[in-house]
Amino acid sequence: MLGPDFTWQTSFYTNGKLGNGVLQGDLIIHGGGDPKWVLERIEENFKTLQVLGVRHITGDIILDNSVFELSSKHEADFDGEPMRSYNSTPDGLLVNFKAILLSFTPDEANQRVIIKADIPLANVAIDESVPMTNGACGDWRGQLRADFGNPNRISFAGSYSARCGEKIWPIAYSDPASYAARVVKAMYSAVGGRLDGQVRTGTLPSTAVLLYHAPSLPLSQIIADVNKHSNNVMAQQVFLSLSAQKAMTTCSVK
Repeated sequence: MLGPDFTWQTSFYTNGKLGNGVLQGDLIIHGGGDPKWVLERIEENFKTLQVLGVRHITGDIILDNSVFELSSKHEADFDGEPMRSYNSTPDGLLVNFKAILLSFTPDEANQRVIIKADIPLANVAIDESVPMTNGACGDWRGQLRADFGNPNRISFAGSYSARCGEKIWPIAYSDPASYAARVVKAMYSAVGGRLDGQVRTGTLPSTAVLLYHAPSLPLSQIIADVNKHSNNVMAQQVFLSLSAQKAMTTCSVK
């Protein structure tokens, strides 16, 4: 129905005056349902914004995810495991699957294990290391005694065995409603942008001016990822897009 070359559009608008690298107003990011708006592509899009002259925003960054009409759903509804990344819920502006990949790398020289997250989250502190042991690997996740309950901090009260080698732990962020705003704020700063206001959810004003459309990967590549990785939230994004496209077609016909 959509075709192998179908792409989703993440669109960038302004509602203020732009000149000399300063946007005197807000930047609005309108999500089109892209199933794979991930770290690398967010960085690329923000660098394009700088080329277009958006280096300093005096207002806010507004995130519009209204393209989908979503029913009420909680991450724990499927199997009671809200922290499992496969339980992330769909979104009109889906940022990096609402997930975090935590890597654990033994540092033999300092008898510790280095912890790194794959994506920055504004105002979220993550423990940088845990003590290293030489016991059996076993239930390495349980041995870490992780605490994901505080949206502003991810901490570990346990230890990690060197016998486990390097491991990756994918988790769903504990406060998914604020995930997109935290990532967007951190990523915009990381590419050298300056933001005076905040990142918040809102809707696209009728007077906003389009800066540019950022197309997704083609559907043929998206489907390959869905199947290879059995990615639940990406599959839901595709199905929701069928309804969204039908609604837009109906509106255009009327």
